Amino acid sequence: MSGVRRRLGRAVRATGRLLLGLLLVPVCVFGSVVFVLAFLSSATFVGLIILPYVVRLNRWIAGRGRKVAAGWLGEPVVAEYAPIRGGILARARIVLGDPMTWRDAGWMAGHIVIGVIMAALGLSVWAALGFDLSVPIWWWAPLPEHSIYLVGFALDSWPRVLITIPLHFLAVATAGSYVLPLLATADARLTRAMLATPERVRLAERVVELTETRTAALDAHGAELRRIERDLHDGAQARLVSIAMRLGVAERILAADPGKAAELIAEARLSTEETMTELRDIIRGMYPPILADRGLPARWPRSPPAARSRWRPPWTAWTACPRRSRRPPISWSRRRSPTWPGTAPPPAPRCTCTATRRR
Repeated sequence: MSGVRRRLGRAVRATGRLLLGLLLVPVCVFGSVVFVLAFLSSATFVGLIILPYVVRLNRWIAGRGRKVAAGWLGEPVVAEYAPIRGGILARARIVLGDPMTWRDAGWMAGHIVIGVIMAALGLSVWAALGFDLSVPIWWWAPLPEHSIYLVGFALDSWPRVLITIPLHFLAVATAGSYVLPLLATADARLTRAMLATPERVRLAERVVELTETRTAALDAHGAELRRIERDLHDGAQARLVSIAMRLGVAERILAADPGKAAELIAEARLSTEETMTELRDIIRGMYPPILADRGLPARWPRSPPAARSRWRPPWTAWTACPRRSRRPPISWSRRRSPTWPGTAPPPAPRCTCTATRRR
């Protein structure tokens, strides 16, 4: 019984889908006539002005058809239109050069006929059922031959009526429960085939979009490299040259004027500290992606052995995780180490951490 109820409900919904398509027929007639008139008048200046607005109307009508088809198919019918912008000639060129404009026009012209045929076939099933229900009421009325024929059988007596009508009703209802959804599905798939953007066109547009994105990423990467190069050239490199010059002068006058040499060495030391601070700021801008994803514990084992031997964190962090019985030591800090320039604080750990400073 539940299967029969589901088939009946699906048949009713399919009929509603076909009736919605029938309601779109007058709108498609209006849109097709207006589009043809606007296209024929596009040879004039007034036609070029009107044409983009008519195409927008057709897009709206096609959007209603896509919505009805998507509601029956259970999946969206995607369409990608070229944006209408620019001057009068540019907009006319865009709408005439967009393949979806002609797809919409072809669907509207075809739906004027197909929508009527599909709706007529769907309504004929319900008309046959209504006829079967009404035959027992009026079959005995005086007619020229005093009998009606149904599927080749003359209904001229109550036994024949009571046998033929239920069998015919059952046959039509069973066939309609399968035919009506098939009609709705065929109409929806035809609409999707006409109004959806072809896959090859979507892939080509996706390739163009990815190419533009890649070009923008490469431009941004090049600009960042130029910025780093400029910062190093204008800042740190100039300071290092100044330090080298001061140390060279101090070396030459060390024997003759030790006081002046000491003063130059002190200035060189101050310049060195300023240079180190500037280098930290520059390197801090080059944030390694691995630090953002996995923190310093993942970055530190990949460091060169020489760097590992030169730098050891002045603390040890023990991590207490609720699902682990052992607590392995992890060499990372929740705050930036002053001896490791450019490192940013890693993400907050999910476990409890206890840090102890090494003696």
